[in-house]
Amino acid sequence: ANFVGEASAGILVDPMAPEEIGAAIVTLMNDAVMAREMGLRGRQMIFEKYNWEKESEKLLQVYQRL
Repeated sequence: ANFVGEASAGILVDPMAPEEIGAAIVTLMNDAVMAREMGLRGRQMIFEKYNWEKESEKLLQVYQRL
């Protein structure tokens, strides 16, 4: 959820609320520009922040602290 909110890469909904899930799907279906922009922001965030190279650096830092 943090990634979605941080990147503005999606719509956060309660996974136990079918009405919210349905409304989010309808929103994305009715606004292709918004859906595409969210997808592009998510993709950009993956390349910039959440890729294996960045994550491996974090992991190595943890190991070094131990």
